[in-house]
Amino acid sequence: MRARHPLEGRALALMGWMRRGGRLELILVLPDDSRALIPAAWTDLGVCPRNCVGMSERNRHVYDHAKQDHEEHD
Repeated sequence: MRARHPLEGRALALMGWMRRGGRLELILVLPDDSRALIPAAWTDLGVCPRNCVGMSERNRHVYDHAKQDHEEHD
């Protein structure tokens, strides 16, 4: 999350992603189990999360595709 945001430094589950208005947005699971659409630019998408090694196959697939889309359009 962007600097000084209450969730800064927290690892959030990535449920999916979409491109809106030419920018990549991530569908993230918040600590209260709600979902939020967050601009990828506000995150550290390029950095593998701390639990990258233990990430489920589905989450790894979503992460890899979102990261690839982010790199192709930046």
